[in-house]
Amino acid sequence: MQPKSTKPYTNESLQRFKEKIDFTRKCYTERLKDPTFATEVPREIGLKLTNRCDLRCTHCFQWNDEGFHRQLDKSEVKVQGDLDINIVKKLFEETRHTKSHFYLWGGEPMIYTYWNELVELLANDPRDTVVCTNGLSIKRKIDSLIKISDKLTTLVSVEGLEAQHDKLRGKGTFKKIMDNVDHLIDLQKKDVYKGHISIAAVFSEDLIPHLYECCEYFEEKGVDTLYFNFPWYIPEDEAQIMTDYYDENYSWLEKSRIKRKTWESFDFHIDMSKLNDLLAQINRILDKTWNIRIRFQPNLELHEIKGYLEGKSKAPSCKSTCLGISNRMDVMPSGSVVSCKKFTEFKMGNLHANSMKEVWHGETFNKFRETHNNELMPICAKCEILFSNGM
Repeated sequence: MQPKSTKPYTNESLQRFKEKIDFTRKCYTERLKDPTFATEVPREIGLKLTNRCDLRCTHCFQWNDEGFHRQLDKSEVKVQGDLDINIVKKLFEETRHTKSHFYLWGGEPMIYTYWNELVELLANDPRDTVVCTNGLSIKRKIDSLIKISDKLTTLVSVEGLEAQHDKLRGKGTFKKIMDNVDHLIDLQKKDVYKGHISIAAVFSEDLIPHLYECCEYFEEKGVDTLYFNFPWYIPEDEAQIMTDYYDENYSWLEKSRIKRKTWESFDFHIDMSKLNDLLAQINRILDKTWNIRIRFQPNLELHEIKGYLEGKSKAPSCKSTCLGISNRMDVMPSGSVVSCKKFTEFKMGNLHANSMKEVWHGETFNKFRETHNNELMPICAKCEILFSNGM
């Protein structure tokens, strides 16, 4: 269920898509033979560069009033808590022959204290890279973005139009961010910035009546892709099911210092009385052919949306196997490697103490894969990694 678009794919994009399909099939085949299977090195590496952020968005599972970042030690949310650049350098060295992709996030990745050093690494060893940003620092960092733009996607979080965005992300932020996005688009048109420009918005009750208008707005702007994300909602009863599952199956993992489970922070959701309005807007968007790519994430069928928004633990679209634990590594600012991007309870090791391969093929990660055994945990149903990297 995706809107139609006149925007053509480049030959490079089509080739990457074909390679991913082939790679996914091979990875799935190997996993069926051996649940502990992992690629030689991770094909994709997520780097959470910092816990720090220069916004306090009300829907954020990290920094809203109930966000788990509020339980972090003070040192973890200061400059000294950012990911050690020496760890990043080692990851580049250990993946140079495979050219593993990087996904940069946070917090806010562009306030990472070692940003300039990271940019030099990417300039000297170009990788397909996505930087997920709130967009406030784009102009300040524009020279560095241009420097690595050949293989870069700048993914900017904009929660709809001005009223909806500012309600969630702070008064006046929409105009600041869109001024930055406009500058980036202008540089792209001049072929100075050579990368992609994407916008990501989370469905909210205030945004629903303006979805079509939002599409028109960003189509006129000329961004490459507009992503609408269904909110990742885990209600209290589902969170408790996950906690019980974790205690039963993963009590052998190193205990997290944070008492509140990370999955208890995913409380942003849409009132189900708005469902019909949302479906009407989605159908209206689907009826038009757009000049930009518009994508719903995850790619749900219309009949699956209700269960997803209600926070049901059953995964839609017959997804039953996450391949991310076999081909993707996520690194936290502390140097910890986690199997699941947003859930730090699943700690597999630390890159301060061990090399990437020692953690990736280590006893803890293999035991996790074996325990997982090609099945899904209760929280897996909402994960974007499952939908982009699962079967």
